[in-house]
Amino acid sequence: MHKNAVEVQAASQMSTNGKNHAFTQLKRKGIAKYNSCHAGLQDGEILRERQTSFPCTVVACGKCSGVFSKAYFWKHKRVCCSTQAGVAKATDMKIIQNSLKHGNSLTEDFQTTIVQKFSDDEAGNLCKTNNCLLMIGQKLYDKLHAKQDKKMELKRSVMSDMRRLSTLFSHFQRKMQATGTHIVDFVDMYDRRNFLQLEAAIRHYTASDNESNMKAGLKLSLYYLIKRTAKIVKIMYLIKDDDDKASAVDKFIDLFTDNYNLLFSDAVYHINKNRQQKLRRPQELPQDEEVAKLRKYTVGRIRDLVGDAYIQWTAHEYAELRNLVVSRLTLFNARRGDEPSRLRVSHWTDACNGVWIDQSRVEKLSETEQTLFTNNKIMYETCSCDCS
Repeated sequence: MHKNAVEVQAASQMSTNGKNHAFTQLKRKGIAKYNSCHAGLQDGEILRERQTSFPCTVVACGKCSGVFSKAYFWKHKRVCCSTQAGVAKATDMKIIQNSLKHGNSLTEDFQTTIVQKFSDDEAGNLCKTNNCLLMIGQKLYDKLHAKQDKKMELKRSVMSDMRRLSTLFSHFQRKMQATGTHIVDFVDMYDRRNFLQLEAAIRHYTASDNESNMKAGLKLSLYYLIKRTAKIVKIMYLIKDDDDKASAVDKFIDLFTDNYNLLFSDAVYHINKNRQQKLRRPQELPQDEEVAKLRKYTVGRIRDLVGDAYIQWTAHEYAELRNLVVSRLTLFNARRGDEPSRLRVSHWTDACNGVWIDQSRVEKLSETEQTLFTNNKIMYETCSCDCS
């Protein structure tokens, strides 16, 4: 049928294996074209190489563009990675079609790392399908993507922010519907005319089962999240050359900031009270026997792993040793867990070589101060806040 096509003529001149591979790629290219053309249609069919009689999740291979069942992808991955260089990654077809439908400039890395990892509950489905929320998530991901040494923290942070915005929008939507407005867009949360509904949604979202208590940490985090995402919405309007809506978002930010004490002062009070009263009580501190027991196990297990000359080191043993060392630094040296877990061998090598110590200045110190530099190592790593 397509014997006059250049691709078919070139494939016909190949060996049997090369011909089969070329025709397979042509078939997958046609399937991808069909799915892209039907992305915006209601109840559009997702075409794939093999059909099944039962519904299942359909994913696309980011390496060869093949469309398969998610349950079958592990088998395809072994074949795909053995014939071509690179790593095959599965991307949910619903995410791809939604991106084509709305014309989002979503990167493949953001879709595979963040979007398709959401669960299929109400908040997760909104994170996967809402156009504005996806654009906000992409901007948050781009802002933090340069921090390669904080990949897991980045993933958790962006997914957590998107889920919180999704849940807040669900509460906001119900509050707006109670006033008679049935069609509500995500950007309506950043309209100062809907500030009362947004305030009610925040209070309902952060309310606890105990009426005398609240989710103070969640409530305070929503303040900074809404302010940060409001600026992203403003940038989106400026890119579209819609200065009026961008100016309206500026007025919303001013109104939201001015009402900080009225809306979030109770959360700040609860956090400070909990820090000052509850966490410092003697009964909240661990028992000495439990600390000694934990230390004995940690030190003993580290000694067993390091001292075994015949151990077969795999990712499992390395992860266990790493967690044991991090627990020692965290529990007994009052260090935050994410900081020592990011230390690398190069950091230790620099510390041993005295890279961060100016020897000419050390020689001018007293003998006591020089001893401190001899017995201690100084390392450098990026901090855990957004300034690094």
